[in-house]
Amino acid sequence: MARDPATASRLAARTLLRGPTVAASSDDLSFDTLAVDGGPRRLAGLDVTVAGLRAATRDDVAILAGRAHARDCSMDLLDGTICGRSEERALLPVEPVRADRWSGHLTACQQSQQCCKYGLRIRDNLRAAEIPAAFAVLDSCRTAASGDGAVRTDVSIPLTMLAGSTLAVVCAVGTRGGSAWAAPLLRGLLRAGLPLGTALAEVNQAIAADPAGVGRLALFGDAGLVPVPGGTPARLAASGDGVVEIPAGAAATLVDGTGLLPAQPGGPVLVTRADATTSWALTEVCGRS
Repeated sequence: MARDPATASRLAARTLLRGPTVAASSDDLSFDTLAVDGGPRRLAGLDVTVAGLRAATRDDVAILAGRAHARDCSMDLLDGTICGRSEERALLPVEPVRADRWSGHLTACQQSQQCCKYGLRIRDNLRAAEIPAAFAVLDSCRTAASGDGAVRTDVSIPLTMLAGSTLAVVCAVGTRGGSAWAAPLLRGLLRAGLPLGTALAEVNQAIAADPAGVGRLALFGDAGLVPVPGGTPARLAASGDGVVEIPAGAAATLVDGTGLLPAQPGGPVLVTRADATTSWALTEVCGRS
C-alpha cells in the first residue's frame, strides 16, 4: 500500500488519527467525465477539467468519487489529466534493460517532461498528490498498476495519493466497464457507515451482478476502517402498491426488491445486489432527488 516503510508509517499514523473523524468535518465531491447530470458537489461532462477540480478541492474533501477514461498513470479530464507522477521523483536517466520489453516500457513522463496524454507538459496536469481527499474511489480502467506492469511505482495515482494526504484509494487494476454507478455507490455505502472492505465487497458484487459489468476494484488502505462511525444503512420495503419513498441524502439506502423505477425524472438510482432480491438506492451521490 506504500512505496517504502517511511510512507507506510506516515499512512498508518494518519489513518489512526484522522480516519474516524474526517468525514464528519469535510464534504464529499463526485466527478464523472462520461455523465451529463451534475449538481451540488458533483462535476459532470464539460465541467470535469483540471481547473474545475482544482477549484472544487480548495477545501479538504472527505470522499472523492470519480469516473473517467484512464491509462495506468493518468485519468483523462477535458483539458488534461490527473497525473500519477510525484513532483519529487526524479526522471529516470536510463531505461532499464529487461527481457520483456512491454513490462520494461517507461511512460513518457519518466523519459521527459512530456505527458503521455494530448501532448501536454506535466505542469499542465493535476497531480494526484494535489487532491486533498481523505478517501478516493477512482473508477476507470487500469488506474493502478499491479506487479511488474507497464508503469513503475514512482508513477502511480494511488501510491502518489497515499504518499500525500489520502488515507485510502479504491481503483481498478485491470479493465473496467459497465456498472456506471460503482463510484457513487461506494461513496454512499461509506456514508451509510460501512467499513472500507465491506463497502468494496458490495461494489464488486454489484459489478458482478450487472450483465455489462467488467472488472473489479481494489483497495489500497485499511479494510477495517469505518470513515463514518456508528452508522447503519437504512432498510426500506415497498408498500402494497409497490411504491417505496427514498429519503434524499448522501448515504445509500437498502431497498427490498429489484427492478424498481423512479416515479419522477431525476429520481433515485437503484443498483441490484448480488442476492438479486435487494438493491441499493442512491440519490444525492448521483445528483438525483
